[in-house]
Amino acid sequence: MNTEQASKEAGEVPEVNDDPSLPGKATSARQSPLRSRRIAVRIFIGYLLPLLFFLIAGLVLPYLLTSALGRVVRDYAETASFVDNAYALRRSATDSKNELRGFLLYNDLSFRQQFGRSRGEYRQRFRGMQDFVNSKQNNTLDAQLNIADGTYRRWYTKFATPEFAAADRALLLRSPTVSLAAANRSENGFRGVNTSMNRLVAVAEAYREQQLRRARVSE
Repeated sequence: MNTEQASKEAGEVPEVNDDPSLPGKATSARQSPLRSRRIAVRIFIGYLLPLLFFLIAGLVLPYLLTSALGRVVRDYAETASFVDNAYALRRSATDSKNELRGFLLYNDLSFRQQFGRSRGEYRQRFRGMQDFVNSKQNNTLDAQLNIADGTYRRWYTKFATPEFAAADRALLLRSPTVSLAAANRSENGFRGVNTSMNRLVAVAEAYREQQLRRARVSE
């Protein structure tokens, strides 16, 4: 009978070695933290990561959609303003033509003053339209705007400027026949301006319809 058997028969309890430096204890001690880390990783991947994803999606996606929709709405509002300016530009050009005619027929300085106001309105509208076209870099709008403005400028240089200069130099009033002939020449010369301005308005309207369709798609 060996010592262990003798101890059991004597009712003695065998010694339990709690020294963690022994091989069995060291392995058990290392495995416990590893299992804890694995559990933590599983919890993160299985629960926290999807939660984080949905949280980010819930915050970022509405912001992106709102920003995109806001940009479309802003673009349409700017386009509508451009169309309004196109109508106003045409109206200012036509007003200046009518005021020159009134000045030539009646030699009334109030027509000349009104002509100056219409010219100022024209320049203001043109600058606003030019800024819009430059920001959009739209070749079609840019080309038609320059054509319309160039046609009007040629009319102004050929008819309005010489007639006002002649009135400033004249010592005597023109005869009604001469005044009517000058007014008719100006009227005929303005036909090209009418055509180019109408074309500008049509192109602006077409561009607005394009932006409106884009805004509806984004809704």
